[in-house]
Amino acid sequence: MHRCFFVLLILAGIPRAGHAQEQNELLFSRLSEKTLFKLLTESKVKYEKKSVEVKGKSTVEYWMTFSSGYKAILRNRGTFLFVQSAGFKTLNNQDISFESSNEWNKKWVLCPAVLGSDGSGIVTSAISILDGTNQKIIKRWLREYDLSLKKFAEYTR
Repeated sequence: MHRCFFVLLILAGIPRAGHAQEQNELLFSRLSEKTLFKLLTESKVKYEKKSVEVKGKSTVEYWMTFSSGYKAILRNRGTFLFVQSAGFKTLNNQDISFESSNEWNKKWVLCPAVLGSDGSGIVTSAISILDGTNQKIIKRWLREYDLSLKKFAEYTR
C-alpha cells in the first residue's frame, strides 16, 4: 500500500500531456490548409497560394510578404513546413560571398543562408510538426523567421 501511495504522489507531480497549454492550445501533428490560412492571417502575413510543378510533381506554394516587407515562399508538406526567402544581394547589388554566408550561419543556425545560383543569399528555415505542435509555436516560428530576414538584410548591407 505504501508503495502505491508513493507512486501516486510522484505521478501527481508530473505534468500531464497537454497541461502546459493553459490557453486551450490544441496540439496537432499535421497542418491543414485551413489552419495554415488562419495562422498566416493572424500573423499579419499577406500570401498568395500558387500551384507549381517541382520535379514533375504538382505542389502548392504560398508566396508570402511579411509585415516587414520581405518576401518568402512557404511549402506545407502536412507534417513539415519549409520556407525560403527571395534572394538578397549586397547594398551595391553584389553577390553574397560564401564566407559571408558561412559567418551568418554561425550566428543564425535556425535560419541559415544558402547561396542561390545567381549569387544571391537565400534565408531558409523549416519546422517539423510530426511529433506535435500548436498554433502558438508556428506563429513564433514565423515571427523569428521574419526577424531573421530583417537581420540578414542589415547584415548584407
